Amino acid sequence: MKTAVEIMRFRAVINVLARNLFDTDRTETTGDYLHFKLFEVLVVGQTLWMCWNWAPYIDRLSTVVLPLGIAHYLDITFMFQSPAAWINAALITLFCIWGWAGRLPFNRFAYLSALLLFHLQYVARYSQGSIAHGHNYTGMALLALGISAVVFHTNARHRRKAAFGITLFFVGLGYSSAAVTKLAASGFGWVDGPHLWMWIGERATDMLSQHGHAQMNVLQEWILQNKSAATAILTFGLITESLGFALWFRRSRPWIATMILAMHLGITLTMDITFIYFIFIIGVIGYPWGRWLERFFD
Repeated sequence: MKTAVEIMRFRAVINVLARNLFDTDRTETTGDYLHFKLFEVLVVGQTLWMCWNWAPYIDRLSTVVLPLGIAHYLDITFMFQSPAAWINAALITLFCIWGWAGRLPFNRFAYLSALLLFHLQYVARYSQGSIAHGHNYTGMALLALGISAVVFHTNARHRRKAAFGITLFFVGLGYSSAAVTKLAASGFGWVDGPHLWMWIGERATDMLSQHGHAQMNVLQEWILQNKSAATAILTFGLITESLGFALWFRRSRPWIATMILAMHLGITLTMDITFIYFIFIIGVIGYPWGRWLERFFD
């Protein structure tokens, strides 16, 4: 009896998540369709921007300092000092256009093919010891587009809902996981203000080594003189990340999206680190643009 009740509760939770993530209880409107297309344009645009901007950098490399991902199993030095990075960028562009077109033969595999080549471009670009994670959600969204295209290739409406829902789920999970790892490593002491002082100082050292000079802004100088403010900023960041799963639910989604955007603004102002790709993705998936577009057209 207890097992049956637990199964029923589990099914109820799954149904709630399905309704909120995949809109299984709603008919797709023109606004929803346009919202998805805005999301798809953003993901494809970010992918192409990255791979073409990485190509000239990869072209100047000669050896792998820190292997990432597939570079653990594949010698990627063929990407260096050769036209390989440019050719790869061109192929990624081709597959993205192929996936976007929607009705070309075998196009259901186009986005996944673009993702594999995008991963190759990424591990080649960040093979020198410095790893950037500001591109991860772009890759995650491209994976969602690829999976949904393969699974729902005969139903465009389901494909759009699946891609959107998968992205929402993993973006929310990513932020909540970030909070969990902070607490697991440092406990609630992570929000202690001097930690932010240390990170501001480390970032200033990075800027000094890169540009030969580092200038604190007004907010940074104020935080360095105010421990309570530094602690409050870190507390807000930890709370926001802990609530990342709220992106899974329609009612709370705009509120947590606003908190996440505010958190990223704070990171930019305090540490000069801008997760611009994250900001755009959160801005698109975090708000009911479909409903707003419907109202605008009405």
